[in-house]
Amino acid sequence: MFTKIEVPKDYEVWADQSYHKIQRHLKDKGIEFFEDLLLDWIAAPYFSLWKGKNKEGIIWVLHNDLATDAFVDKDMIQTRQALAFYAYRWINCSDLKIYNDLTAEKGISEINLYGSISSLGKVLSETVEDPELWEEEE
Repeated sequence: MFTKIEVPKDYEVWADQSYHKIQRHLKDKGIEFFEDLLLDWIAAPYFSLWKGKNKEGIIWVLHNDLATDAFVDKDMIQTRQALAFYAYRWINCSDLKIYNDLTAEKGISEINLYGSISSLGKVLSETVEDPELWEEEE
């Protein structure tokens, strides 16, 4: 389903690299945050979910080695909810025309990004629907 991705053996290095890309994405999209973004969920090398706050609400940022995407919501507080939002958004990315909202990594064409993001959306959906992963949150 996924192509092989070069990932540092140390997931902390991967997360640190992700954090810097996320900061650039938020700055480029004009999304301010006034507290540090915290790593909320990691499934390296497939994706990481980050959480922060600004005056509008909670910032959720999904990052992988293909793209970075962010949204702000004042009511969404659970990780599972945020992943469900991204699952729907990314599965339907070509229909929703979210390409301009994403910060794609260099060298990735729009068509390749749509297919890869849609595939990752399906993985996110499976993650959301796996009850064993969410026992503590329910």
